[in-house]
Amino acid sequence: MRFLPPDYADGVSLPRGGGLTSKLLPGAREVSLAVHGDADLPHQHLMAITPVWGEFIAHDLSHVPQTAGELVLRLIYVLS
Repeated sequence: MRFLPPDYADGVSLPRGGGLTSKLLPGAREVSLAVHGDADLPHQHLMAITPVWGEFIAHDLSHVPQTAGELVLRLIYVLS
């Protein structure tokens, strides 16, 4: 969804900025810092749930079924 109409240097596809008569657009990092700032404000409840979420994902991934081919290769390796 566009909030403003498109604004290209050539009216079609060339990104604006960088020409002799126009100013360069700011870099992505500069825009990101201007919009979001650089504050470290951890939320106490979200910080507490982070390790729980990590534990859930780790245990969930450890119980993913393996294919029969992997099990056969492990069995051959163990028996040899």
